[in-house]
Amino acid sequence: MEQQVIGLGVPIIRGFVSSLERHGRPLLASYASGVIETQRVVLATGIMDKQTRLAEWVDAVRRGELRYCSICDAFEEIGREIAVVGPFGHAIGKALFMRVYSAEVILVPTDDVRDEAGVQQLADAAVQVAPCLVALQRKEGGHRGGVGRRHPRAFRHRLSRDGADVRSELAVQLGVSHTSDGFLKVDDKQRSNVDHLYGIGDVVTDLHQISVAFGHAAVAACHAHHSLPMRYA
Repeated sequence: MEQQVIGLGVPIIRGFVSSLERHGRPLLASYASGVIETQRVVLATGIMDKQTRLAEWVDAVRRGELRYCSICDAFEEIGREIAVVGPFGHAIGKALFMRVYSAEVILVPTDDVRDEAGVQQLADAAVQVAPCLVALQRKEGGHRGGVGRRHPRAFRHRLSRDGADVRSELAVQLGVSHTSDGFLKVDDKQRSNVDHLYGIGDVVTDLHQISVAFGHAAVAACHAHHSLPMRYA
């Protein structure tokens, strides 16, 4: 895809945009090597997953032992023992979701917060709740690992539900409307409330799917294109 863009004569600038500012009609994007003046901006800055307490989390992801997206990976986990790791209140929904795919789901909370309604929901669905997590580790000679506060517990597959940070700071600086979690609010054309600023993908929705982001991109790109003055060949 990068080669396609280059073939169309579109310049690719590698750098970290530190701010977006509005000066009249154009939007100014500042980065280390200068400032880009643009008539339209599409933000595809996404999210940053919060990492679980596992020193070897990168390797665990590569081995398929640690996963992040229940919607993406649930079907592949059918019938397997699954540990959903994260803050109790945040992990309940994902544990119940995974219970549809497996009879062996255990919620491993990373905090001591409990609520009676949540505990009852899990009990009704036969989801186990482990002691509060202290650390995760890999068991030597196998694919299992996990350490609770009171005793160790082994499980083969882990789903991290520690949440994510929405990378919407550039838009928030401009006064873009957003949710309490930081997701940008956009209309059906992916437009924010700031003129000529669009948001696509994970920065606007918690349905973290590549296909969703591509759909957003198509809608935003078409609207941005048609909104620009026509230049005849």
